[in-house]
Amino acid sequence: MLGKEQKSNKLPPFKPTHGLRQGDPLSPYLFILCMEKLSIAINNAVLQGNWEPIRMSSTSPHISHILFSDDVLLFTKAKNSQFRFIKDLFDRFNQASGLKINLSKSRGVYSSGIPHQKIAKLTSTAALDKYLGFLILKGRPKRSDFYFIIEKMQTGMASWKNRLLNKPGRLALASSVLSSIPAYYMQINWLPQSICDNIDHATYNFIWRGPNDKGIHLVGWNKIARPKHLGGLDIRSAQDANICLLGKLVWDLVQNNISFG
Repeated sequence: MLGKEQKSNKLPPFKPTHGLRQGDPLSPYLFILCMEKLSIAINNAVLQGNWEPIRMSSTSPHISHILFSDDVLLFTKAKNSQFRFIKDLFDRFNQASGLKINLSKSRGVYSSGIPHQKIAKLTSTAALDKYLGFLILKGRPKRSDFYFIIEKMQTGMASWKNRLLNKPGRLALASSVLSSIPAYYMQINWLPQSICDNIDHATYNFIWRGPNDKGIHLVGWNKIARPKHLGGLDIRSAQDANICLLGKLVWDLVQNNISFG
């Protein structure tokens, strides 16, 4: 009797027809479950040989996809067969989960060896210029690729120059604000020496200039960039900051703290 009573209390099967409201605490968990299923499907396709991942070098691991927040980065060979397989996989994923790719918000990037005619034939999406604020560079980076960093610093300084700032105030802004602008881009990019020199020069001028952009440089940059216990102002040079940030990334890769799908 107890078994029959428990069986009668079970809810009948149902089919969901509506999603969750925006901001619902359960929404990100359901999204993660769906994306985990997509990641498993891509990994299975790689193991079966249907998906051809890429390698950055002969000794680097294969990369097929990277999931970050609500973004999906796919890596594969530039072949028509690969695009057809990916389209079929995502069509099946759409039918199962209800999640569909927004092509208007999707971007593509190709290696420098792919002909433009093939790129135009493979996809109609726009080119990927930046991702999370980072430049997507092809080939050896040039100085002109990083001029926007100097422009950002100059824009920030232009908003302060009419204020009556004394030297300690300018030093505080230089060490906290100006130094943080290029730091974000230094995490994955090796900046050319000329760009690092321009960054140091802009910081150096801002510290010593007056409210009217006039002032005398009383101490050289080599002394300013020293730690305070060595008589400096504890402002790190741009090249030293770039080396430290890239060194941290390399250390994480060597220690396997960064995983690829």
